Amino acid sequence: MHWSGKLFAWLLVPLVLVAMLFTAKLIKVRNSWTAKIEKSKDEYNKLAPQLVAAQHDLDRTWGDWHRATVTWGQRVYQAQTNVNPAAGSVNVSLGTSQGIQQGQWLYGFEILPDGSSIYRGDFVAQTVREGESLLVPNWRLRAGDTDGWQTGNWRWRLMLPAAYPNRFDELEQTLVQEDELFNDRTQTLAIQQQLIATANEQLKLREAELVGGPELPKTETLDPEFRDGLTATLEALEEDRNAELVRIDRLRRSVRSLNQQVQQTQTENRELVNRLPQPPEQVSQKR
Repeated sequence: MHWSGKLFAWLLVPLVLVAMLFTAKLIKVRNSWTAKIEKSKDEYNKLAPQLVAAQHDLDRTWGDWHRATVTWGQRVYQAQTNVNPAAGSVNVSLGTSQGIQQGQWLYGFEILPDGSSIYRGDFVAQTVREGESLLVPNWRLRAGDTDGWQTGNWRWRLMLPAAYPNRFDELEQTLVQEDELFNDRTQTLAIQQQLIATANEQLKLREAELVGGPELPKTETLDPEFRDGLTATLEALEEDRNAELVRIDRLRRSVRSLNQQVQQTQTENRELVNRLPQPPEQVSQKR
């Protein structure tokens, strides 16, 4: 063999050894990558349903957000709100710099200490400045409507779902009807109370006409029954009648006594006459 062939043969041996070493490392790396691929497949198979559920939740959230922005609007303000309970108005730190215009409607939600909110109604911007606006109720304010309103950080919206203002308007209409009914019943009650007072006055007058009282006039020209009452007049007349009966009884007794005295006198006179001397019988016959 030529010396060059021998040289290349000896040079091929380390190359084969190196190739064998790299082949072993290649197989080891391939096995590690194969294990990682199998592990990734397993993880993917486990995460695929979660990914589908997450995509579903994302789509649903986007849908809810879209519906919320359509019905509630995209502009929401958190602003310091100072309440004037007497007038029912509020001063809000929102103005022309936030795009608020005079005559614009805003819907107010008072934020409670626990983080929840309560709807206070729709307001209209009466006076608008750069950083402040005066809002007044867009409904007929009733006594007690502002009870519980607190100054603080309120949430203001420019749009609401129709159910909220419609329900608020229905309740407002119900309150108006109940107020009208209450006023009508109050007027009816006042009339009935006036009638009762008049009837009581008439009753007192009729009682006074029967038993007497300060309600009767004291004019001397009136008959006693109109000044002192019918009962007092009847009692007085009864007393007069009883006095007359007593007087009549006394007179009757006096007449009876005088009659008895007359009869007794006549009897005594006849006895005295019989005691007188009698004339002779002949004389009496001649007569």
